[in-house]
Amino acid sequence: MRTSFKTAGVVIKGTRQGVKLGFPTANIVLLTDAPSGIYAGKTTLNGNVYPSAIYIGPDRKLLETHLIDFSQEIYNQKISVQVDKKIREVIRFDNYDDLIAAIHEDIAQVKKFYRL
Repeated sequence: MRTSFKTAGVVIKGTRQGVKLGFPTANIVLLTDAPSGIYAGKTTLNGNVYPSAIYIGPDRKLLETHLIDFSQEIYNQKISVQVDKKIREVIRFDNYDDLIAAIHEDIAQVKKFYRL
């Protein structure tokens, strides 16, 4: 199955779990077939491109993109997302500290991939 693809959609409200963890995400309904995982990608909003850590869950119905160094609320705005490289599989963590550490590492991997 391919790991590089592009999709787009209107940002919808999620559970706000990313905000609670310190990593807000823009959520769109995933209309393409894509394997679950954590990815390096780029999100385009209003003509601006942001490197992003992207989460596609096991149900593969929602794409969550964390735009690196971006913190505005963008509900109901259209974004496009280019998924470029799978970083790792989805893992269930026993506690928030381990999850937060993993997200920091995911972001570091995105920055390394794009040489930021």
